[in-house]
Amino acid sequence: MAKERILFFASDRAENRKDFFSQLGITYGNFTGSNKETPVNSTILTKLVTDFGVDAHWLLTGEGSPQGLQGMDTTKGQHSYLDQLGQVLQTQINALEGGINQLAAEQKK
Repeated sequence: MAKERILFFASDRAENRKDFFSQLGITYGNFTGSNKETPVNSTILTKLVTDFGVDAHWLLTGEGSPQGLQGMDTTKGQHSYLDQLGQVLQTQINALEGGINQLAAEQKK
């Protein structure tokens, strides 16, 4: 579940969990008790990917590395960074679409 991966990412960071969740605009309480079972909204997922460099594929599936964007060059300005981000996200979309197509083909059998 995405919330478990978000908790993992938060605990893997050197900063305080409460500060981390505050930066996302939510509270740690959203990740405790029965709240752990509720879905994460798209705004939070977007912030994790764009602001913290969390790999979207890992966030949604648990496959790969939490820091998929870590090696991106952000020194060439916002436009270059966004181009790189777009390429990473397109690769992840293509991989997810491939998985969906494979599942659909298997279901037809």
